[in-house]
Amino acid sequence: DRFILARDFSCGLACVLDSTGYWGYINLEGKIVIPLEYTRVQEFHENRAFVCDKNDNWRLISTNGTIIKTFDNISFPFPFKKGYSIARTNADKFVILDLNGNEVSLHFDGSVSHTDKSNEFEINHNGLIGYYNVTTKLYIEPRFEKILEVYKDYVKIDVQTIGEVFADFTGRAFID
Repeated sequence: DRFILARDFSCGLACVLDSTGYWGYINLEGKIVIPLEYTRVQEFHENRAFVCDKNDNWRLISTNGTIIKTFDNISFPFPFKKGYSIARTNADKFVILDLNGNEVSLHFDGSVSHTDKSNEFEINHNGLIGYYNVTTKLYIEPRFEKILEVYKDYVKIDVQTIGEVFADFTGRAFID
């Protein structure tokens, strides 16, 4: 009766909505542990969640409700995965955030997605694929149909008409 909506538990907490239209979090015992004061919330992933305050600013919080960071340039953050979150900015670009909410990438046009490796991301813009490595800061502009592997100075790509080839980061194909 106290809540009109409750989501699944994640990291020991569940998002709950009360009749006033505000969200917060309860623990496994049903006790409110993060006050119902947010207009939008996300489930916890990697002990972090994004919540939106009454001023429409997204905040990054920990499982005890501590505000880690408040954002004024983020229109929508996605949940953490492998230590990083992808967020859409107010300028309709994408940026990668670390667990402390720090921007660890350029602002990208197009979309950004996680790869199998935690520090590597695929950039997709106008149907072409690029790459970004958070650790090395290596950025390869989206210009390929499909990137198969990334090496120190070149990439292995799949070209629909001829198959697998090597190319430098400008897109110029070569034979090794």
